[in-house]
Amino acid sequence: PWSCSHNALVHQSAVDMPVYTVAGVAVEFPFEAYDVQLLYMEKVVLALQRGEHALLESPTGTGKTLCLLCAALGWRRQTEREASTSTAAQHRPVTAWADQGAAGGTGRLPRIIYMSRTHSQLKQVVRQLRMTVHRPTVCVLGSREQMCVHPDVRGKTGVEQVSCCQALVAAQACSFHNELQRRKGPARTAQVPHPERSKPAAARELPDIEDFVQSASSERLCPFHFARELQTQSEVLFMPYNYLVDPAMRRALNISVAHDVLVFDEAHNVEKACAEAASFDLGPSDFAGAVKEIDRVISLASSGAADADGEEGCTAPEEGEAGAWLSMRQLVLDMEVAIAGLPLRPAPQGGSPRYTGDGLALHALLAPLNITAETSDAVIAMCDDAGKKLVQAARWGSSAHHLRRFADLLRVVFGAASEPSTYRVCVTEAAELSGAAGRGAATASKGARRMLGYWCQDPGVGMRALVAGGVRSVLLTSGTLSPLGSFASELGIPFPHRLENPHVIRAKQILVGVVPSGPSGVELTSKFTHRETPQYKAELGNALVNVARLVPQGVLVFFPSMAALSGAAEQWGKRGSDGGPTVLERLEKHKRVIIEPRGQAEVAPVIERFKEHVAIAERTGVGGAVLFAVCRGRLSEGVDFSDSACRAVVITGLPLPPVYDPKVALKREYLDVCRRHSTGRLSGHEWYDQQAMRAVNQAIGRVIRHVRDYGAVLLFESRFKLPKYREGLSVWLRAHVRVFDQFGQVAVALPRFYREATPDGPTPEQRRLAEAVAQRQSVSQAAPTAPARQRENLQCRPAVPVASAPAPPPLLDVLQAARGQTSRCAPLRAPPQQQALAALPTPKGEKHEQQPRQQQQPPPPPPLQTLQQPRLQQATGCGGGPEPAKRARTHPGASESAATPKAQELVEMARSVLSKAEFKEYIAMLRALKALGPHGAANGDGIAAVRAQARAIFGPAEYVAVAESTLRFVPPQLRGPLRSAFLPVAAAAMSTDAGSRGGTSIGLSINRLAKPPCAKAFMQSAEALIGSAAAFRDFQTAIGPLLSQLKGCSPADAEHVLGKVHALFWSVPALRKLRASFAAFLPQEHAGGWAQTCASFAYREEKSTT
Repeated sequence: PWSCSHNALVHQSAVDMPVYTVAGVAVEFPFEAYDVQLLYMEKVVLALQRGEHALLESPTGTGKTLCLLCAALGWRRQTEREASTSTAAQHRPVTAWADQGAAGGTGRLPRIIYMSRTHSQLKQVVRQLRMTVHRPTVCVLGSREQMCVHPDVRGKTGVEQVSCCQALVAAQACSFHNELQRRKGPARTAQVPHPERSKPAAARELPDIEDFVQSASSERLCPFHFARELQTQSEVLFMPYNYLVDPAMRRALNISVAHDVLVFDEAHNVEKACAEAASFDLGPSDFAGAVKEIDRVISLASSGAADADGEEGCTAPEEGEAGAWLSMRQLVLDMEVAIAGLPLRPAPQGGSPRYTGDGLALHALLAPLNITAETSDAVIAMCDDAGKKLVQAARWGSSAHHLRRFADLLRVVFGAASEPSTYRVCVTEAAELSGAAGRGAATASKGARRMLGYWCQDPGVGMRALVAGGVRSVLLTSGTLSPLGSFASELGIPFPHRLENPHVIRAKQILVGVVPSGPSGVELTSKFTHRETPQYKAELGNALVNVARLVPQGVLVFFPSMAALSGAAEQWGKRGSDGGPTVLERLEKHKRVIIEPRGQAEVAPVIERFKEHVAIAERTGVGGAVLFAVCRGRLSEGVDFSDSACRAVVITGLPLPPVYDPKVALKREYLDVCRRHSTGRLSGHEWYDQQAMRAVNQAIGRVIRHVRDYGAVLLFESRFKLPKYREGLSVWLRAHVRVFDQFGQVAVALPRFYREATPDGPTPEQRRLAEAVAQRQSVSQAAPTAPARQRENLQCRPAVPVASAPAPPPLLDVLQAARGQTSRCAPLRAPPQQQALAALPTPKGEKHEQQPRQQQQPPPPPPLQTLQQPRLQQATGCGGGPEPAKRARTHPGASESAATPKAQELVEMARSVLSKAEFKEYIAMLRALKALGPHGAANGDGIAAVRAQARAIFGPAEYVAVAESTLRFVPPQLRGPLRSAFLPVAAAAMSTDAGSRGGTSIGLSINRLAKPPCAKAFMQSAEALIGSAAAFRDFQTAIGPLLSQLKGCSPADAEHVLGKVHALFWSVPALRKLRASFAAFLPQEHAGGWAQTCASFAYREEKSTT
């Protein structure tokens, strides 16, 4: 049996799960359910009870997978109990459902077939199932590429792998398959029992595909064929949904869906999957491959398998069959010639020449070849027979793959459920072939190589075929199904149960902004006539640089296509004519840039590298990573970018399908025809826009992954100003959309959003977990130890409020330790306010409240300045008198604090002014100061971390009084490196990353941050910082003429003069902090140029300081 090590832990914590009665069904849910979750489960249960279909949209992060599993399995368990009671009343034995459904899952109780797009998504579903109380027997179906363990086969791919596996099985040369056959018994007809079936339900394990492969291979069983054996005995069957919607794969896996419940998770792709499964493409390689396979069969018929192979066990076709195979060969060649003779005409709206027609056009093409509805069955039988013969003759090492494709095409064209009016035929010139495919192509068409497409335009064809198999219910769910009406009409089956759920997050946890223009005012749009211009790419790059500067940790940037991503990245790697840094270099200054790879094998390492850089940023408070990805790509769905991995999603354009693609053009044409004949159908243009909006909504879904997550969504596309595109966004997003008229508004909105976005208080899941932990601890404390008795004594004390988030370690006398003073221990689990009070040293003239009197006090720092800012006096309610100290003493736990009244005044002021999240960051900054120690000036990394934390708190320059007062308690040897971070007026101006030279600066204005200094005060400060009268006179002599030159200069000509002015400040390190104040004395037209000049040196200064 497979091993899932965490099952026992799940059972222990899931003993007393909440039970909800949903539509008369008892549903056990692992957490306290939200209203939207109960509504979702009600829709699921009602659909299952009535045997109807449901279309359910619920945003990512609302727990839809867990709700679906709990509701469906709860309904199935109740149905099983009711059936058992009914059977017992009739005095008949109750047989297991697996026995009743051994013929393909058609027993009395339905099987739940749970499907998603990929196996990685199914692994997440299995993890969710392990959180519940349900332990059904499960099975996971996969391909040979994922499940084969034979050393000679697992390294191959595609047709080669299938052929090699079939040859080994036919020759009985696969030991894993032989062991599986041996366990079936001598008759080879019995089923291998499910390994979990005989276990009690509570002891069953729930393997994902990796667990299943590992356990089966350890038993020397073939996982691929073993899963096919178990699928009829399992209560829950997991598989990618293309296994079910593709008729050929459904036949190959022998899957029957009668009486079953079909669950399509991430169902926004089902529409496309159904259409593609009912469509076919045949090209030159298929015709050439079919001819080769027939030649092999003819060779067997002519010479006999024993003579050809020299081995026993291979049967040759009868001699009379050779003529039939020669006719079959000629039929394939004639079909290629007929396709080559079709006239190609220019497309009406552009694109390559092509021949198009409805499904009946293919019937007309095949009729002269004597391939009709009456004769197609004979051709299909010959193709299937060829596959069997070639597998038996293992010498060929391949199967009749191409002939089977011909057979599948004929089944679709002439099948009983065939609807030619819903198909379109398209013939185009094939791309140039290379390698073996090109050399082996058939030559009957004298060089003409064409592709035949038989494309289904109605996804309902595939879905109706599934429902016709006798399913009980079809449940489709995703976070991006809207609009549900058009989605249901496309699938062609009734959905009586529909739901569009809101989100469970608060409004402050999401910011959705439409950004129609960049920093320089250039329009941001991915229209065809605009997206390839250098101006657009430069503006987009400048906008992303500013986003990387303003957004913490991880950022996801989605492009409309891989071509758009590659083109932008290529230009951003080139230097401009001024020789300045490239856009990528400017991005790297703030975050590591990572680009989505083209190959599947490289995706996992890229994601890992991205999350590593984000984790570093989460620990240090600086840096992060930005990931460039593609809408509809591998990273736009199925990957969990929760919390710090995605604090913002940027959409750089509408991912509209390629308008000249034949499939897109024919789909639009088909919908327009249907619209003219019936009302309520989508038009071609509406479908075209919906495809883009579904891709956008899917990418946006990366930003919120759970109830406490938060992030911003920036739509860098001016077309989102139009109502029709904003209405295409998911329902839960529409109420939060705001349009930024100027890019500077983004720079103001983003910092404010991240300051206020952190959710307050524990979630229901966290409360439930805390209660479970407390209950287990109380049960296990039969004989309390000494520490336990101490905890009991503490519990007898008066209750002290504890912060909702886990409190940081004791921070008593943090700054005293940095100055070499004695520190004490703080009370157990003190709130952050109490820790901050205890973290500050004792100013002069005041005694330590709990310190022994005989202990000698070190020299205290200077006393705090009286609060003078009117805004802070109003916010804190104190004007410098004894009131703040009084308020601090009445705070819970303040009487036990080691803090002095002056320290209490500072911390009470900080608590009143800062938000909860900022106050937590304030505590973390004190912790970092403590780690520096008395000699922390030599610790460059530590200084950099404290600087980053101080910038996060005091960066907006709104808490100047708190910063100045806190800085007075910092040891003198640390004040120099930290002053610019605590008082960031100069740093704010220098860190403004202008869009481009001459572009618009989006940084914070000096005039908004602080009152401009007078000239006398500025010169006095400069003289004091320089320290030498002679050096100060030289400074005056040099800067006076430069200021005179600036008065008559244009902004373009002033760049050289501003560089000279900056060189003066740079030459005297003490003067660098006055650069921002100096901006007040410049002419207004040169303020932006001065900020750009300072910004160009900011990175150098930061490295020097570090």
